Amino acid sequence: MCQIMPRPRFVLGLSLVVAGLFFAPASATPWPVTNGDQFYIRSITVNYKDTPYTFDFGNLKWVNNTSQGFLPDGTKGVDWFNGTGGDVVSSNMDSRAALGGTLKYTVNGLQVTASAFSQAGPDQPRLAATVVQDHDNNYPRSAAGLGTYTKYGNNGDDNIQSGELLSLTFSDTVHLDSFTLSYEGHNDHFHPGTSVMFQVDDKAPYLVDLQPTLVNPSIGSPYADGKEFTFIYTVPEPASAALVLTGVGAAVAAFGRRRSRA
Repeated sequence: MCQIMPRPRFVLGLSLVVAGLFFAPASATPWPVTNGDQFYIRSITVNYKDTPYTFDFGNLKWVNNTSQGFLPDGTKGVDWFNGTGGDVVSSNMDSRAALGGTLKYTVNGLQVTASAFSQAGPDQPRLAATVVQDHDNNYPRSAAGLGTYTKYGNNGDDNIQSGELLSLTFSDTVHLDSFTLSYEGHNDHFHPGTSVMFQVDDKAPYLVDLQPTLVNPSIGSPYADGKEFTFIYTVPEPASAALVLTGVGAAVAAFGRRRSRA
């Protein structure tokens, strides 16, 4: 698992500079380009009133046609539903009900609400999506966690991918100790350079580095305290597009040289 821990304040300063560069005032701008892999939110650990609380969303198995492990609050079929296989979802995907809904989880009286959206950019409208808790019967050796569904009939749509975001909103202000993300293959094998946008409450989002070396995203003070923590996967810039542009440029240049010789 890829676990992110707080770092010293001087690293935070660098992250704020990066955030400022990416979030200069603009109109109808897309999310800043990031590199990387699709992911799940496997777990989050917070401190509330000097007590640590861990919400282990990756702890979900499908055994004897029953969801087992760390389940949402409420009643199956009313507050949450079973999706593909043993997955848990916030809306009834089988009946093609509207996308949306939330999943709520409580640990020793502290509750967190998971909600999902698709959004083209920071100043674009958020469209409702369905929260999915993906199961893995090999837990804890491997695990998934929370992801999103933004379209029907696509079982591969359950991780957080291009233009999607997932928010975890606590019932009170907490101190963020750490969070754990899983790669789409239910492991921590993120490719070098992988990054994701991270936001606390209404503060400016900033880039989180998810390299396997666990370079920290600088979530220390003041970003460590809040009620809502949002994870955003922005659209990566395809390397192939850059190659195509390079090829076109070379072809144009060659054509120009040929004409100048004629």
